[in-house]
Amino acid sequence: MMRIFCGIAVLVLMTSVLCVSQSTVVHLTLDSSINPVSRDRVLRALQEAESIGAALVVIELNTPGGLVSSTRDMVAALLETPTPVAVYVSPAGALSLIHISEPTRPY
Repeated sequence: MMRIFCGIAVLVLMTSVLCVSQSTVVHLTLDSSINPVSRDRVLRALQEAESIGAALVVIELNTPGGLVSSTRDMVAALLETPTPVAVYVSPAGALSLIHISEPTRPY
């Protein structure tokens, strides 16, 4: 139930951002272990989003985990980027490393 709600929330956010500002949304799918290659993909997506002035970065996440050092680098980049980031765990039953999705939660 929570995943359906989160999925709907991401879609509503993406739709509202696109309708209001006609801005770009950068989408990245991570479906393997967390390692230097996946870290570099996230860092490149965040850099691209910032350089094109994207309104949102959506990371679709399905990973069994991986290297702590790569995870720390990704979390640091997510916290430092000026572009809003939404992390979506997909598909239903997918796994996610809580350390990546946790910093993006509003408090």
